[in-house]
Amino acid sequence: SLFDRHGNRTVRSQSRLKFLFDKMGIEEFKEKMVREREKLKSKGTIAAENLFTRVEETVTLKDVPKNAPEIDLTPEFARWRQTNAQMQEQTGFWIVNVTVPLGDIRSHQVRAVAMIAREFSRGWVRTTNGQNLVVPWVRGDDVPAVYRLLVQADLGMPCAHRLCDLTSCPGRSTCPTAITHSKALSAELIRFFQNGGRPFQEFLSSIKVCGCPSGCGHPLVATIGLSGRSQTVDGKQIPSYEMYLGGRMKQVPPKLAESIGKIPAKRAPMAISRILHFYKKEKLQGETMEEFVQRHGLNTFKNQIESLTDLVHFPVSEEECIDWGSDSKFSLTVQASEC
Repeated sequence: SLFDRHGNRTVRSQSRLKFLFDKMGIEEFKEKMVREREKLKSKGTIAAENLFTRVEETVTLKDVPKNAPEIDLTPEFARWRQTNAQMQEQTGFWIVNVTVPLGDIRSHQVRAVAMIAREFSRGWVRTTNGQNLVVPWVRGDDVPAVYRLLVQADLGMPCAHRLCDLTSCPGRSTCPTAITHSKALSAELIRFFQNGGRPFQEFLSSIKVCGCPSGCGHPLVATIGLSGRSQTVDGKQIPSYEMYLGGRMKQVPPKLAESIGKIPAKRAPMAISRILHFYKKEKLQGETMEEFVQRHGLNTFKNQIESLTDLVHFPVSEEECIDWGSDSKFSLTVQASEC
């Protein structure tokens, strides 16, 4: 609403909220945003009360078991519960994270989640910026039943918020401004984690992939970020990615990821594999990947993937001129869109 009123819709390249923020400055932006929010509240367009308070009013907190009982404790369930279910602050209730690979969910799966929400969480489901779903207010002794229903709907994948739980924009498959097929690369990376990269699945880090510099996939806030680019060598157009490393949002102070170079799209899985093997071999006990990157510095990681970024001494093959998810040679054609 604020952007619709004050944003620049004449110049397409400046049709972003961030440009309006820069123009106004933080104080004026905050003031106008608060005013706009109050207007919407008075019209009933947005809820004035706290949603969490509303939920608590519908939930009975008496005589609820404090923990999920040790039933159905198969290795698969135990692993899923460790990564996808967390106790809420409210005693006896759990949050269930539903892993939705690349944000793709089918109609029968949506119905399954809706049924789970009706039966076990008072109808509450939330989406996340990691392209997953969250079912809050699940009683502890209902967690195994929720898991069984998710498995039946092919939504019982563990590792929520872990390294193999990638985030990706749609990329060139549907976006006219995208450069690369980011979603196809992300699918390939998921296959990597399910096979040779299995030892890295549960690292508490993130990979985010975007098909162009706009950053819809949030590569700059990821531990490992990939942003779609194009390179031309000897007249050949090569689908590529700017590779970023070291983004951290949960630590203090937060930090944006920094570039370690451009890499052909077909070499991206190998680059990630090298970095992860290096981390697994050389990390200190209890050291997170973000801390590891900070301790070693970016140049160390540039050296790790030098043979993959150097297109002079390690020239690209004909196969590397074809993007993931495509069967024809790459050509940079970006169209106009609402972005």
